[in-house]
Amino acid sequence: MSVVNLLLDDLGRPARERIMRRAEPVQLAFGTVLCELDEPIEHVYFPLTASISLVAKVGDHAPLEMGMIGNEGMLGATLILGVPSAPLRGVVQGDGEALRVR
Repeated sequence: MSVVNLLLDDLGRPARERIMRRAEPVQLAFGTVLCELDEPIEHVYFPLTASISLVAKVGDHAPLEMGMIGNEGMLGATLILGVPSAPLRGVVQGDGEALRVR
């Protein structure tokens, strides 16, 4: 059984091939910050075995987890809507492999 990203797997062949030509495999380490709130999104990540938390800072409290991205999705989906900056902080919650696209 090969490791896949279900979102990429569900795309039509032409779209998937366009993304795969630009994708590079990366190893994500626990705690790595992939994007910061209101900062430009530099890379889109398609987790394969890694997981990414989307967190928000609320006052003086510890960051609040707003969502989790695993092999069913991608970090940076807001780019599709024309939003070039990150709406939340993206932090690696579970280390593992991902595909990264600039």
